[in-house]
Amino acid sequence: MINIIIEGQKHLGEALGSRSYLEEYVVEKVEDWVNQVTNLAGFASSHPQARYAAFTFGLRHRWTYFLRTLPDIECLLGPLECAISDSLIPAHTGHTCVK
Repeated sequence: MINIIIEGQKHLGEALGSRSYLEEYVVEKVEDWVNQVTNLAGFASSHPQARYAAFTFGLRHRWTYFLRTLPDIECLLGPLECAISDSLIPAHTGHTCVK
């Protein structure tokens, strides 16, 4: 039996299909990443080294993979950028980011 999908499908962490499917997939991922960044910011005062390592060696690489494999998604990453500049950096440095 062959299953034909019109909208799109995930393959190796990449969304293949229409632009609307890709955007829906990325927005869902960005929401998850924003939650992870917010949770990670909570550990900044008690475990700053672990927070830095988790961000640098874990979360960040997921995002760069998406940027390499999915075309033109930079505009969809705004909430993630805001979470980093509004939650993660101030929690680690004790200073808010100037916009």
